[in-house]
Amino acid sequence: MKVMDRQRLEENLNRLQQDLVAYAQTHNLLASAECRKMADSILLAHSTSDLKFETLCRTGRLKSPAKLHDEGYKTLEPDAVERVLGTSEFVFLYAGAFSFPSSGCGLLFSSTLEIAHSADGAATPFDSGGLVNHFTRADMSEPVAAFFSRHELPLSEHRHFLHDCLHLLFSAPQDYLEGRPATHAGSLGLSGGDAVRRHTHEVRIPHEVPIRSQHLQAVFVPYRLTMQPEIEKLLTWCLAEGYDVVSYGADRENDFTKLKTACIQYLRRHLS
Repeated sequence: MKVMDRQRLEENLNRLQQDLVAYAQTHNLLASAECRKMADSILLAHSTSDLKFETLCRTGRLKSPAKLHDEGYKTLEPDAVERVLGTSEFVFLYAGAFSFPSSGCGLLFSSTLEIAHSADGAATPFDSGGLVNHFTRADMSEPVAAFFSRHELPLSEHRHFLHDCLHLLFSAPQDYLEGRPATHAGSLGLSGGDAVRRHTHEVRIPHEVPIRSQHLQAVFVPYRLTMQPEIEKLLTWCLAEGYDVVSYGADRENDFTKLKTACIQYLRRHLS
């Protein structure tokens, strides 16, 4: 198990917090209230396609791109984002609602998953895929991997910076939850691409994340898939163990709009 360079991550956190405070002072930003509860309690999201969800239920684990490559489930090209940034051995989740458009099913995990991986996990205050393929950095001469390294945060403390972002950059914390862009760009120096992805906090857990664990919070699946054998087994286990199952009507395969709506409604109740 690889232990993250905690000193580097903590130095990044301190620098980013100081930069954000300076940005707020320069732009005379007014802080919004009621951000602490959301920053502390917001769940971790991972969504996938309808087809892949049955495989997840069968294997019982979210697996890193490297593991999926080794097991023949996907090809990890030499120029893949994960190879460029050195993140191929991590599972990707996001603090907030589901955000991957080509998906129709999803899982939410408690923040206790971060506590369990405080020594070997990490976070960034943006989507790493967007960083490589879509965003413009203030200094494009800096290698993207170096920029990424300077902005990795310790998993045990990244929510402090999430709180600061909710507090200063959004008109209301609900805007972050519901996928609306931040009112202010912030101090990271990113522009272009999807404005929501530029502020979505990404959480990375090494190697794999068991689905059937105490960290699971809820499973989201369309009604039409609930009777597929492997999916039905997982849902039966969830109900027996007291984990939430959220089902919804879907007009088509990978109906992301219905998935995201169900997720936001669930998160509102969770945070109320």
